[in-house]
Amino acid sequence: MNRLKFLKRVVLGLLAVFLAPIARVFAARAPIQKTFKIAPNFAPETQRDMLPTLTPGFSKEVGGDLFRAKFGESKFRYEYKDQWIEFEPLNHLLPISSSLSNRLEYPNYWTDTDLRFTVKEYGVKVEIVLTSDKAPTAYVFRYTKSEGWQDEWIKPPTAHSNSKDGMGDYEHVPVSAEWTEDTLTYSLPADISKYEFPLVLDPTFELGNSVDDTWAKFRDGGADTNEFDTGHVTFGKYDEGTLYKHNGFVRFALDIPIGSTITAAKFHVKSHNNFAGAITCPIKCLIYDNKWELAPTGFDTTYLAAGANLRNIAVGSVEVDWEPEAWVTDTWYESPDFTAVMQEAIDHADYDPDHAENKYVGFRIYECDEAAGATTLRQFYSYDDAAANAAELIVTYTTPGGGTAAQII
Repeated sequence: MNRLKFLKRVVLGLLAVFLAPIARVFAARAPIQKTFKIAPNFAPETQRDMLPTLTPGFSKEVGGDLFRAKFGESKFRYEYKDQWIEFEPLNHLLPISSSLSNRLEYPNYWTDTDLRFTVKEYGVKVEIVLTSDKAPTAYVFRYTKSEGWQDEWIKPPTAHSNSKDGMGDYEHVPVSAEWTEDTLTYSLPADISKYEFPLVLDPTFELGNSVDDTWAKFRDGGADTNEFDTGHVTFGKYDEGTLYKHNGFVRFALDIPIGSTITAAKFHVKSHNNFAGAITCPIKCLIYDNKWELAPTGFDTTYLAAGANLRNIAVGSVEVDWEPEAWVTDTWYESPDFTAVMQEAIDHADYDPDHAENKYVGFRIYECDEAAGATTLRQFYSYDDAAANAAELIVTYTTPGGGTAAQII
């Protein structure tokens, strides 16, 4: 028995010696496989965290096939299709960044100033947050860009304090943007101590989503502004000693075939505030003017700088009155059916679902012609607040071939 055990050990030992080199050869030839996990939907918008394909000099890259944003310790870069612009903030402190999927934060990036980025599907929401009056009043960025980059893709900046009026709107703070050959400077008033902090400077880069809705805010002899980036759409009048009037505007990209017959059309909106005054709001379609229908500028201030520009957009001849009930905050409401208005919109000679810009149809809500009196306005959330809260267009139609289809846009 002992002899058999001894022979068995000898044979196994010889096999191990003989097979070891072969095993090493196969191990050397075996491919090394790595698996990267891609998060396809880290926000309401459809973007991808693209860390496996980092560009040298950047530690974070977020985006999709059309738009990408890239971030390094002291620079950030936006890419749209094959065009790009890269910024290097000047005179900043050493940043300490935190990252939650599509959101990056740089606390105290400048003195008493935080820098925040939130990447969306077609752009980046940028917030320069001043936490005290010790913060700088000018922020300078050195930049380089590709030859085909269009400067209007960087929107005019806005700024607001932490103080709100009776409608829930933040107090505006004057801000300017000055471009030189290689720098961009955002400037606030020299004395910011009179404002309620934090102050938020918003030089957002946006290619086409938040520009799909806006509202015109104005009063006789006073304010006359395009409020496209406030996170909500307002229509009606607000009178608490001073009369303000507001027009709401929305647009939607359609693929409804030319010659279709609309059989139903409604808005589906989520209320932003509690308002209850009785109001009649005519809904009308917008006439193409080579401004509001443009992509990616849309309703922003590139071609529609003030409320007057919005109010001067030509509208169709058909209207449907909306008399909304008293609204409760964060509640969804539907407009009355405006089939006839929708039909006029797609019957327009310029409407073309296959065109990059004329696929849009637009609507104006309210005419702002009321005299002073009780507050009657309504507010609903826009895409700027969250994609899930954006206004929807629910439409049913019959195609020229006789088929029936429905869309929620």
